[in-house]
Amino acid sequence: MALISDKPRTATAAAKGDVVCFIVPQVVFQIELDESSALMKSLVLNLIGSYPLLDGAIGRA
Repeated sequence: MALISDKPRTATAAAKGDVVCFIVPQVVFQIELDESSALMKSLVLNLIGSYPLLDGAIGRA
């Protein structure tokens, strides 16, 4: 979530089993989003809402 919004949060998440976490640098996430289709950008931005870190992607969607 920090890739999308750098605001502090207090929510927690728990898994019922083993999980694998991947740390994705914000710049890599942004590149992947930039290279996505307009449909995919729209879906991602609508699912997460418009946040300042991704504002540049909205204009390119």
